[in-house]
Amino acid sequence: MSFWNPIEKVNEWLRGIVQEAANLGFDLISDYMLTPTDFDKIQYASQAQAWIQHLSLIAGALFLVFNLLKHQVGQGGGFSRRSTPEIVIKSVCAAIFTTFSSWIIPDFLLPLNNYYVEYLADVGIETKTINKMITKPELGAAFIIIIFGVFAVLLLITGIQMILRFSEIGMLIIFAPLAAITMQNEEMNMFPVWWRESIATVFQQGFQLTILWLILNLFGSGNDAKDYLFAIGGMVVLITSPRFMRGFLYSSGAGSAVVNAAGGVSKAAIYRYSMKKMMNK
Repeated sequence: MSFWNPIEKVNEWLRGIVQEAANLGFDLISDYMLTPTDFDKIQYASQAQAWIQHLSLIAGALFLVFNLLKHQVGQGGGFSRRSTPEIVIKSVCAAIFTTFSSWIIPDFLLPLNNYYVEYLADVGIETKTINKMITKPELGAAFIIIIFGVFAVLLLITGIQMILRFSEIGMLIIFAPLAAITMQNEEMNMFPVWWRESIATVFQQGFQLTILWLILNLFGSGNDAKDYLFAIGGMVVLITSPRFMRGFLYSSGAGSAVVNAAGGVSKAAIYRYSMKKMMNK
């Protein structure tokens, strides 16, 4: 004669809820992390970007007028640090860069990220290895439920992060021309921030996927409770890794080379212009 055990039924019910939550997290990760990022399926993105590009060119003309007026006022007061040729040439360079800025993420940064994601996929990321944890008899049922509960929550958070990343990349692509046109300004230059955010957001997928690969291997080969606790710690690192990437980029000044290179082009043009004026004299 068997007796009805309420504790066992509760454990079974909780195990089912946690397993469904983990499966949902895996589905989100499979769609947004294990698959290369592709924006060709998004409708109206290119149309919105075309609108922003036209507005950016108009804003560039307004910035040119503003910078020239500011230069004239500063020159009259004796505190202007820029020359008229520098302002004009930087404005022209910014306008040219604005025209090509829409290709930076889709045709340069994303292909690099997607190549690494495809490489990890070829190496092998088996998301079902977490299910092996259930078959380990040396771990208690209560411990399994607790570990799975924490892991499922962290997994869902990671999936939501990937959805947010997808939306953020879309916004970065659309507003790339507006950030590029501000390169001609001294105070209102948004391009360095846009560039760092683009690097951090695009390569967030590859960075987090590497951590997830290590975690899943640890879960699949874990033999005791300590291995699983380390894996939970790894999930926390995975979730906080985007903040770490941004902190590194902003503190190290990464991305400034592109801005300096763009400024170098305008400085070289100004130098040639000045030498030509001197030779004509």
